[in-house]
Amino acid sequence: MAFQILHDLVKRRVPQILGLYLGGSWIVIEFVGMLVDRYSLSPHLVSLSLVILGSLIPTVALLAYFHGLPGPNEWATAEKIGIPVNLLAAAALVAFLYSDKPLGAATTTLVLENEAGETVERVVPKTEFRKKLVVYNFENATGDSTLDWLQYGVSIGLLLDLDQDLYVRVVDPDVQLERLERAGYPEGLGAPLTLHASVANELHQDYFVVGRIGIQDNELAFTTSLYEARRQRLLNENTFVGTDVLDLVDQMSVRLRRDLGISERHIEETSDLRIADILTNSSESFRLQIAGYREIRVTGNWEAAKDYLERAVAADPTAAFAQFQLSICYLVLNEREKADSAARVAMRHIYRLPERTQFYFKYHYYDAIELDAAKRIAVAKMTVEMFPEDLDAHAQLAGEYNRRGQRAEAIAEYQRILEIDPSQYDYLRSIGYAYREQGQFEQALEYFQRYAQAVPNDYSSFEATGFVYAAMGDYERARPELERALILDPDNIVVMNALATVTFNQGRFDESQAQHEEALAAARTPQERASAYRSLSRHHETVGQLDRAIEYRELGWAESERFLPPSAVLARWTLADLGVYVQAGREDVALEIIRRAENELASPLDAAIPIGYLEVYLELEDADRAEEALEELEARTEEMGEGGLGDYLLAARGKIHELRGEYEQAIESYQQALTLAPTDITRHRALGRCYRMLGQRNRALEHLKANLKVTPYNPKTHYEIALLYVDMSDHDRALNHLRIALEVWRDADPNFELAQAARRKLAELEATLAGRS
Repeated sequence: MAFQILHDLVKRRVPQILGLYLGGSWIVIEFVGMLVDRYSLSPHLVSLSLVILGSLIPTVALLAYFHGLPGPNEWATAEKIGIPVNLLAAAALVAFLYSDKPLGAATTTLVLENEAGETVERVVPKTEFRKKLVVYNFENATGDSTLDWLQYGVSIGLLLDLDQDLYVRVVDPDVQLERLERAGYPEGLGAPLTLHASVANELHQDYFVVGRIGIQDNELAFTTSLYEARRQRLLNENTFVGTDVLDLVDQMSVRLRRDLGISERHIEETSDLRIADILTNSSESFRLQIAGYREIRVTGNWEAAKDYLERAVAADPTAAFAQFQLSICYLVLNEREKADSAARVAMRHIYRLPERTQFYFKYHYYDAIELDAAKRIAVAKMTVEMFPEDLDAHAQLAGEYNRRGQRAEAIAEYQRILEIDPSQYDYLRSIGYAYREQGQFEQALEYFQRYAQAVPNDYSSFEATGFVYAAMGDYERARPELERALILDPDNIVVMNALATVTFNQGRFDESQAQHEEALAAARTPQERASAYRSLSRHHETVGQLDRAIEYRELGWAESERFLPPSAVLARWTLADLGVYVQAGREDVALEIIRRAENELASPLDAAIPIGYLEVYLELEDADRAEEALEELEARTEEMGEGGLGDYLLAARGKIHELRGEYEQAIESYQQALTLAPTDITRHRALGRCYRMLGQRNRALEHLKANLKVTPYNPKTHYEIALLYVDMSDHDRALNHLRIALEVWRDADPNFELAQAARRKLAELEATLAGRS
């Protein structure tokens, strides 16, 4: 029977016809592949062709069987039923597999205006065809420690080389290194493949590359392994042997792009600068640049980094990348003139860098060197216009808007990123945080919940949701969210301190302090210890233990100097924290710190000096000197485009009016500050004070209650509302609030003035009530 069927098929020439069909199908698929490669069409067209041609094989078989014999043939019932069914099934299969796949061009053409006002045409890849990639540090398997620098060198060189191609998006190395280090792998070395895949998935990347440095025939041998992140599947492994590191990096870059499925035509026709052209032709300069980068990233030793980079540019003065890095080093180390010089040399040789990278360096130049806020934002906008599909360009512009306090514009940029690439889930959080800062809590929760749905095992969605509930004063809902975050990330110092603050706001002060101390004990890095010390300092300041608060602040500054130069710590944190010294009766120390800053800080770090004076003079209640400092700070912030400080400046202006007894003007300034930063509830207390002084007691009560809703055990607010109730002759309520304040301040420093004033007022009220009885 089987033989008879086979004989019948052969007689009707079914095998021959099917063979011709399959051969023709192969030609069609190759032709489609050629068109895809040549004209940058969607690569899905190749598999689409395969599916269509494959699914039509039953129709071809039926036609061959019933019409393969010579002479006329009538249509059989099997054909009349089978062929339509096959066509419908094929159409359904294509619709199922490709309804959500882009099948047109892989690129889009844009007509733009460049810096010179000239019209230019740009062809850019559509986002869905970009390859998202993590490049991890290579492992040195040679046993030769003198080659350890290559662990960073090869990965950084490969990242910079790949970053030229708009079809490839490579993760910032600092982002993935921070995650690996938190997992217990310093410098990201020695991590297992499962962790590499986990981090890549956490960063929403499709692929990752790990590598190994070896020796083969007395030459360097770099092995790259390309993996698909989701399935941890090895896609390709290649070894490159030679003596020229930079040449090997170029070879790896080309091979990786091919392995990622980027078309040969695109690779051949796209401008692809050699990494030697981008960085340096000098192997010694390259080694020194990488050594400098490692000192910044790993040890935080900026002086050592400066030494390496100075030697790097001495070996190759035209190395623009090294000159820019050196200028940043000089700025951080407070060597302004040298920073200007290095940056200007870099700008003279900026032609060495890829076009997209040039824009990012121009942004830095106008930001830190020229201090030209108008040109800075112009470059940020131009980068987006020139590279509209570049997610980093949109993120940079969003950051610029945040610096200027333009939250709505920042949100729009984040939303544009999600339109370009919906898998960039981190920007759902960014939008949520922006809404939270604006006091739009429902919108914030919506975006955090969307993030949680997209990335259900990430602690940060629970952390962010907990922060929103805390900002709303809903600690019963904040606590379980933060506890869930801590289950997923048990040693997260930020979450531990946030839980400690929730505990405080639920009235358990000793337990809160113990939790802060547990967070400090769990801290593993200088950054984490600095954060833990700051949290402990704020706790002790709240309970009136100012000496302990200062002690922890100073310990935090010392930890910060382990990863930042002293000048940067002085400008970034110290000057903004001087008010507590005045409260503790140590204004002489505060003023000495400011004088040290005046002697040590150069531009732009010296912009923080007026903040120090402002904090000190406001605490000293010296309105005139505080106003002088405020006016200088306002001028500096306007010059530097730092509109994000607007609420701080308005609140300071309000305090100056308050000190002068100008309560109506103070209320106007405080209200404007509150409008700009609705979650800073200290402005409610300030407004309550001013309304009380104007005799508008209901308005005062409204604002003080608004403060207590979010910070129900804030002793300063309880003291202030007690004074209001005294004015309202409601002594019972006044006593209740004074007792709460003094319970929080029960172990305050003996010379803490607010606690002393609260005790005096309590004794006065108790004596009054006793006299009445």
